[in-house]
Amino acid sequence: GRLGLYAPKDRSGPTMRNDQNIKKVPQRSYGANNPNLPSKLPILGLGCSSFSSFFFSKEERVQLNLRHDDDLSWVTPSHPLVTAWIETILHAVKVRGVNLLDTAP
Repeated sequence: GRLGLYAPKDRSGPTMRNDQNIKKVPQRSYGANNPNLPSKLPILGLGCSSFSSFFFSKEERVQLNLRHDDDLSWVTPSHPLVTAWIETILHAVKVRGVNLLDTAP
């Protein structure tokens, strides 16, 4: 399953170094007339709904020994899957300039 695939292999990736060749996601005007909204949003957001156990298969739930659907005992900052989720978000925000994180399942 995907649980063993996300262990970070190289921590010198884009989130860990200053790479000037990486392009940021283009931005569009959004809430320029509303101080409660960002003035610009990226044309692409980061879909984060898969950064949870909500979509885990039965095999993945067994692999993590989940007792029920809302068992979050495995979620620790050092878990390889959680580390990969964090690194993905950091890359999107810090390197690509994404400021729209869609968390709806």
